[in-house]
Amino acid sequence: MTLRVCHAVSSLARGGAENVVAALAVGETQRGLSVEVATVLGGGPLVDHLRDRRVPVTVFDVRRAPAREFARLVRFFHRRFDVVHTHPGTVARAAARIAGVPAIVSSWHNLYGSYGRAWRLSFAILSRATHGFIAVSRAVAEDGARVAALDVKRVHVVYNGVDLNRFCVPSPDARARARARLGVAADETAFGIVGRLDSVKRPERFVRALAELERDGVRAKGFLIGDGPARVELEREAAALSSPVRILGLRTDVPELLAGLDVLVHTAWREGFCLAAVEAMASGRPVVASDLGPLREVVGDEAGLLVPVDDSTALVEALQRLARDPALRAKLGAAGRRRAEALFDRERMVDETIRVYDEVLREHGRSRRR
Repeated sequence: MTLRVCHAVSSLARGGAENVVAALAVGETQRGLSVEVATVLGGGPLVDHLRDRRVPVTVFDVRRAPAREFARLVRFFHRRFDVVHTHPGTVARAAARIAGVPAIVSSWHNLYGSYGRAWRLSFAILSRATHGFIAVSRAVAEDGARVAALDVKRVHVVYNGVDLNRFCVPSPDARARARARLGVAADETAFGIVGRLDSVKRPERFVRALAELERDGVRAKGFLIGDGPARVELEREAAALSSPVRILGLRTDVPELLAGLDVLVHTAWREGFCLAAVEAMASGRPVVASDLGPLREVVGDEAGLLVPVDDSTALVEALQRLARDPALRAKLGAAGRRRAEALFDRERMVDETIRVYDEVLREHGRSRRR
């Protein structure tokens, strides 16, 4: 019989973790597993994306009627799945435990040590009721193990992966078309951020840095590809500073937009992985990112420049350096593509995740259904 898996996630809004869940669900389905997805805080645009690919999605919302929706979730899990894979899923883990699911696996997508005390306490308690752990980076594994008071050796590190055929080095013609769509001249350097516009990602640093480049006479344009609660304030600040930044909003044509960029920028103060950086690297674009443990793992020494968190001067200097040195951009971009191929292939991510399921089932006296 087929292995039955349910991915449980807060919602299916477009974001790094949610995109990973969707990729896992589709990839595992293609490998013959019976896969469903359950959300605990409502739906999102990825619901239709998954259903179109024949992955069933059940939407719960424990905010609406906590006791009733939690009871529904327990009933949904009961005797239906061999593995419930949560992301990281405090509510879903509790429901899966009560439902008696044979194997509960929790994926950690962020650095949880900076979360609130109550959240960290529930995370630690529920880790006692979890059979297997996956972290998206070594830094996240070490941080999560501290919060959960676990031996880090119990945590499997599985790097997130992207579709290396969809995110690829563009042809000269594709690049020219993309730059024309963006309105980028041949002598301008195009910088971009891809991600949610919120206080964690610190996109205002990008807006201010582009304004500084403008004042220094560097011909550059900036693009914010995404949306979020900071959008209105970012628009005001960009106008006030005369920053050459445009907000493009949520887009489904990110590979085509990356083709028109010269550099991907990531200014977050907290990050567990950064899928956008991997997408840029796979597309042959260099990365400028905050010097955080997970980003050091992603970018390495060869695919971009890392700058201290909240060091505005260092950020501007890194952008100036790349704007003025196209040969360095090309070198870093080529190295990034090689690194993405070696470490961040979506197919490898799916295969390694299934191996974790098998190991957890064996450890707990269950054999995998086939």
